[in-house]
Amino acid sequence: MAAPILETLDSLHQPAITLRPVALSESRLIWQWRNDEEARRWSLRLDAVPWAAHYAWMYARVARPHWWIGLVDDQPVGVIRFEAQDRCWVSIQIAPDQQNRGYGRGLLRAGVDACGVRPVWAQIHRLNEPSRRIFAAVGFYEDLEDPETVLAPWERWRYGVD
Repeated sequence: MAAPILETLDSLHQPAITLRPVALSESRLIWQWRNDEEARRWSLRLDAVPWAAHYAWMYARVARPHWWIGLVDDQPVGVIRFEAQDRCWVSIQIAPDQQNRGYGRGLLRAGVDACGVRPVWAQIHRLNEPSRRIFAAVGFYEDLEDPETVLAPWERWRYGVD
C-alpha cells in the first residue's frame, strides 16, 4: 500500500517535461551534449564525434518518428530517441548543465508514453548508477535472460512485454 503513495509523492516532485520533434537546427546543440566528457564516459562510443560526421548522421535521421527534444519551461533539457533495429532501442541524453534535476526520469517516462512501442530495450553501462536508477524508476528491468546481458560492461534493460 505504501508504494502507490510514495510513487504519487515522487511524481509531485518531477518537473513537467514536454516533447517536440527534433529539428535539424538543433544539430550543434545535440552534438555538444553527445561530446560532453561525462556523456562519452557512459556511451557505447567513447571517442568524440567530429561535427561533420554528427551532422551527416543527424541529417539522415531527423525526419524519423520517435525522436524528441525534452523541454522544461520551453528550454531544451535533453533528447530521447527510439530506433527500431532488431528491437526497439531507446537512447536518452540529458544536457550537461541540466543533470541531477530529475529530468532524466521525466524525459524517459514521457518518451516511453509517447512512443507507444513495446517492448523497449536499452543498453546501460553496469557502473552508470544514475542511469540504472532512472530506467528502474520508469519500469525498465535488467533482462537476465538475454545472452548478451552477460557481456560486461553493458547490461540490457527492457520495458514491457513481447
